[in-house]
Amino acid sequence: MRKLDKVDFFIIVVVISLLGIMIVPRYIKEQVAYRRETCLANMRKIAWAKQKWAASNNREKGANYAMEDLVPEYLPEELRCLSGTKAYIVNPIGKNPVCPNQLEGKVKGHTLPAYKKPSQTPHVH
Repeated sequence: MRKLDKVDFFIIVVVISLLGIMIVPRYIKEQVAYRRETCLANMRKIAWAKQKWAASNNREKGANYAMEDLVPEYLPEELRCLSGTKAYIVNPIGKNPVCPNQLEGKVKGHTLPAYKKPSQTPHVH
């Protein structure tokens, strides 16, 4: 077996560097997408827990509550966005929770669609 000379070592370093250049950005992009999807799922869980709490306590749209009202009966713990350490802004009944990192401009896409009241009229096909 022959020894590695400088050219062989340089080629190995270049190949490993090129692989890193291709893999690292994709990994980072996937992490950002994972954090965004987890944040959206957390906000959906909070919205669901709010609705269950409101129905159980005969509360109407606009009623205020605290996260402590939801934990542990409707949520196992206070949920937080993976992109930061602040708790979600839960908002009154009828309004979606908000990611504090989205408000501060630290992340993009951490927003649920506007709250829509379920339709009372059946869809005609």
